Amino acid sequence: MDNSALKESIIKKVEDINDPRLLAYLDKLIDIENSTKVYYMSDEEKKMVNEGWEAYKKGDYINGDDADREIDEWLKNNLV
Repeated sequence: MDNSALKESIIKKVEDINDPRLLAYLDKLIDIENSTKVYYMSDEEKKMVNEGWEAYKKGDYINGDDADREIDEWLKNNLV
């Protein structure tokens, strides 16, 4: 699918969305994509990134498929 057709497809889908939260999220996502601003992390965010990086270096992580299974299991057990 070329860019023009993809854009038309996206526009049609967005026109059918009535959820204001989803529309706001999409708007923010597009703003981020088109932004040239630099994002500066807070000290807490930097700490969390560093902790994640250290865990990764130690091999303390799971692959995407395993993460998807864990999320599916959690959703199944925790949603009404």
